[in-house]
Amino acid sequence: MSYLMTSSTLLAAERVALVLGVSSYKAPVTTLKRSKNDARDVANLLKGKGYKVIVADDVLTKKHLIDKLSEFEVYVKSASLRGKVDAVVYYSGHGLEARKNSWMITADFNLRAATRDAAKKELERSAYTVEQLFARFQTLKLNSVTFILDACRYAAADFSGIGEVNVGFDVASSQNPDRSFVIYSASREKPSYVEFPGDGGKNSVFTHFLLKRLSEENWELNTLLNVLQDDVLAATNNRVPSQIPAGWDGIPGRFYLFGTGGETITQSGGPIVPIFYKTSRIDDAREIATAMENSGVLHGMSADDFSQLKHKPPVGTVRIMRSTVFTPEDATAFEKTYAILKQKFGDKNVKIIEINPNSILYKPFHVQLH
Repeated sequence: MSYLMTSSTLLAAERVALVLGVSSYKAPVTTLKRSKNDARDVANLLKGKGYKVIVADDVLTKKHLIDKLSEFEVYVKSASLRGKVDAVVYYSGHGLEARKNSWMITADFNLRAATRDAAKKELERSAYTVEQLFARFQTLKLNSVTFILDACRYAAADFSGIGEVNVGFDVASSQNPDRSFVIYSASREKPSYVEFPGDGGKNSVFTHFLLKRLSEENWELNTLLNVLQDDVLAATNNRVPSQIPAGWDGIPGRFYLFGTGGETITQSGGPIVPIFYKTSRIDDAREIATAMENSGVLHGMSADDFSQLKHKPPVGTVRIMRSTVFTPEDATAFEKTYAILKQKFGDKNVKIIEINPNSILYKPFHVQLH
């Protein structure tokens, strides 16, 4: 696979990080004693790798969270005047999907509300959406931003007062900031376990392996995600259900967190093609991603339960959802991807569905493995 390295990618970027942990939840919400350790350990690791780190290891209120975001934004804007900026945002705490949003829950969250309306108001008072977080970072115009969200760590009954609750965060959002990479501790169909016994219960399962792997070497982010998926799945395979991290890649080319300023090697041309897959089909998704990379097609991988679909295709279905409007570069990437899928699954088993460009979320096309 050939890459074009431009002179701009050789310039060092300033590296900054925002690290947030939430631990001191009120009953009946489960306390997360290890989130404080998670935040402190991640902050210390990033400092050791040359990052300027702003940290809050126990975010008590929504205002506390917003204040830390504002402090981080002020620093990033100042750093941007000096040159490129690569950012990392880490969050360890409760997370849930409700009311068509993904929420980060602060410590003063209280669900002792008499009615569902009161519970919804409480959610708005003491929680912050991932969509709001992404929107703020979209305005910063960073060279890159990597979000690492160790969340969805709760019993669903804890949040039953809100209604329409799903376990965990939505993995792939059409609102993800430009040039962003998102790593979630678990996919929407899987829980996130709070304790890894092998380290004496100091960290969550996901953050235990995150710290271990980031201490070993300078990983390319997609490779890091794949290694973490293997680590966490192996560690939780004896639990029902098991846990598997998920992610979304929106940074063109290959990106390394701890390179000289975090270099990006940019591939010349072509769209980034999302591969959405049921967690049971992760091996198929990885094989397709490797073939696409070898063919020069940029891609992102994201676990998905496809719960947003009104009519779910049969298990085993492979679909390409494509816009009716293509550029020449889009058409080239599509033909290569289609050829890969046909070779893997057979011509008759790959369905192409054309969608009006105003209606398709992930342009110009994406792959679904049901």
